[in-house]
Amino acid sequence: MRLNDLARQMRVDVSDLLTTARELGLDVVSPTSPVSADDEWTLRKTAVIPPQRSASPNQRPAPPGFRTAPPRPAPHRDRPRGPVPEPSDLAKVFLRREEAKTDTRYFNLPPRPVRIRYAEASAREWAKHWFTAQEAEQWLTANGGISASVAASLRDAGLTPDDATVRIRTPRGFVHKLPLAIRVSCGELSATEAAAELREMKARA
Repeated sequence: MRLNDLARQMRVDVSDLLTTARELGLDVVSPTSPVSADDEWTLRKTAVIPPQRSASPNQRPAPPGFRTAPPRPAPHRDRPRGPVPEPSDLAKVFLRREEAKTDTRYFNLPPRPVRIRYAEASAREWAKHWFTAQEAEQWLTANGGISASVAASLRDAGLTPDDATVRIRTPRGFVHKLPLAIRVSCGELSATEAAAELREMKARA
């Protein structure tokens, strides 16, 4: 067992445990140092019980002799109440894509109100760039997880969803390994440069 694993089991700060091990003369030099069974027993029984503060009924008592880590916050359960609103047409695009790519045999989908909330957030991003539900679905179907801003820049440069999937062939016959949409997404090209490369390739064909 490593020292940091022992500290996790004892629910103590690993730096305090390392200091105590060194004071006892144990062969421990770092939090990842292995601890023998005898040294583990020595560390567990050497702790001195400090004065304890009154704990809440649901709080575990602190292990003796060491500073404990701060308690973890309780999980936030923000579940919408009342009837579930009908998602917008644009949000339905993202709902369908999420359901299609998740294998429900192995993974459980989040509750529908939660999925609708995330789908509406994505829909608002695409709506800011003036995409309809049909247009957004065409771009996402052709280009996977393309962002709304990249799709808008390509559209404004005159490219269609299918154009964005093209891998440019150079005059020497070299075919770029990435499609235009990904090259624009990672900043290798601007949308205007991508449109220009596509026009040049079509002119050579």
